[in-house]
Amino acid sequence: VIGLVLPPPEKGARPIVRVASDPALEGVSGRYFNKMEEAAPSPAASNDADAARLWRVAEESVGPIP
Repeated sequence: VIGLVLPPPEKGARPIVRVASDPALEGVSGRYFNKMEEAAPSPAASNDADAARLWRVAEESVGPIP
């Protein structure tokens, strides 16, 4: 059943491998990609207050991050 809903691992990994290995993206950092294309993040992903809260929750869960 899962195979009918989810893509095979090779297809699912393709965008990640491209972003990690494409020479045209060397030095690119802090950008959002949707599938194979650069895209604007959603407003929720740009919320600094939520990001700070998530960081605090993560530190409380695993300890300080150097």
